[in-house]
Amino acid sequence: MGVIQRQGIKQSIVFLLGAVIGGLNTIFIFTYAFQPNEIGLIRVFQDAAILVTSFIILGSSGLTIRFFPKFKDKDSGHHGFLSLILTMTGIGSLIFLLFVLGFKDQIIDFYRDRSPLISQYYYWLLPVAIGLSLSGQLQQYSSNFLRLTVPVIISQFIKPLMTILALAYVWHWITFSQVVHVFSLWYLVGVLILIFYIRYLGEWHINLNWRKFIDRKLFKEMSTYALFGLLVSSSNNLIFKADTIMLASMTDLKLAGIYSIPAFIASMLLIPTNSIISVSSPIISQAFHDHDFTEINTIYKKTSLNLSIIGLLFILLITASIGDLFDIMPHGDLYRVGIPVVYLLLFARLFDMITSVNNEIIGYSKHYKVSFYLVMVSGILNIALNYMLIPKLQILGPAVATVLTLFLYNTYKLFFIYRKFGLQPFGKNTHKVFLIAGFVYLLTLIPLDTGLPLINILVKSAIITFVFVLLTIRWKISPEFTSIFVNLWERFKPH
Repeated sequence: MGVIQRQGIKQSIVFLLGAVIGGLNTIFIFTYAFQPNEIGLIRVFQDAAILVTSFIILGSSGLTIRFFPKFKDKDSGHHGFLSLILTMTGIGSLIFLLFVLGFKDQIIDFYRDRSPLISQYYYWLLPVAIGLSLSGQLQQYSSNFLRLTVPVIISQFIKPLMTILALAYVWHWITFSQVVHVFSLWYLVGVLILIFYIRYLGEWHINLNWRKFIDRKLFKEMSTYALFGLLVSSSNNLIFKADTIMLASMTDLKLAGIYSIPAFIASMLLIPTNSIISVSSPIISQAFHDHDFTEINTIYKKTSLNLSIIGLLFILLITASIGDLFDIMPHGDLYRVGIPVVYLLLFARLFDMITSVNNEIIGYSKHYKVSFYLVMVSGILNIALNYMLIPKLQILGPAVATVLTLFLYNTYKLFFIYRKFGLQPFGKNTHKVFLIAGFVYLLTLIPLDTGLPLINILVKSAIITFVFVLLTIRWKISPEFTSIFVNLWERFKPH
């Protein structure tokens, strides 16, 4: 857990800085600079790119981590493993390009009336989707060497770049079309920077050794895993990314832009989740390779506990100050309709966090095919729920669909892992975390209003954080969580 903790902390710091910039962008700068439909276009482009990434990389994301231990050999350039995954991504990019060109008229006509901006900037989705796919593969490849911080910095740079673009747009230095163009092309620039970084690490090995190394048995195993990986990841993206796209297609980009605000607030819970899981994944993969279920059980429980602590603290901070936050937001009255969506999405994300690395445990085990059936059913369920609920509930529709889908999805995985491996993520301190959160929530019900929304947020946040952290440390809930604050105290305490 030591490696996970160190790498997780480094990534969390980068993600936290990115979240701060992203938060300022989404909540204050974008709502001031752009119209809701323009915000909706940017969000739809990002979500659509993520949605098609699985197809572009031909399901090789999990392959990049799961099979690397078999290829790992510095002298042979890891038997051309990097060339293999780049070849797969190149083929997928060509197929995606042909699809975009072949179905251009149908897609443009579909969005023309309700979301005309999508039709106008249709081709600029290409660099976003292909660049995101390539950079994701290179970032996964880097994780095999436990070098994740720099790739994460590169992936997060889009946020300060968008700050610059939004301000330049407000000051009439550039047009919205130029905002879209620079935003889209940055994803390809990020790929070039990652290539230089991997070369700097000495791990840029381009050769065709994989053609000799992969025998018939390994080829069958890898191709089967990639096929299931493609179907699983694409269905998984349907669970998490279909909401904005369907909202834009069934209503308009304006409502999708408004929805992007609460969606962003809830997505901040992904910062610690992604940081820890991205570092845990190679270790879980290696643990299955070594049949070390003790290590898997340790990671399962500790990540659940630590993510529960972080998730509950964040939710307490948001729920206590949500009204004040929309008070200081530019055009806050327009976006206030999204407050109920915040609560729903936060609950969905929290349940996903406390169930820990269940997806990775199933995915890297011999039962990985179960992930396919489960996530495919969940993806179809989410699409069906969105289709039924959006016309009736409008902006609440995607949020309710997400809550129901994630609850059923993670509950099944919990029972499956327990039945097959005898493992479950909850330990003796799990209930204590929720008791602390419940007590702190009661404190938030005490009226506190200084008349200044920003001061209200700062005061409430300080009180909630102090009480929650103090009780968590005093009850010795998590050694990892406690050690972070002890180290900070030792470093910054007055001498």
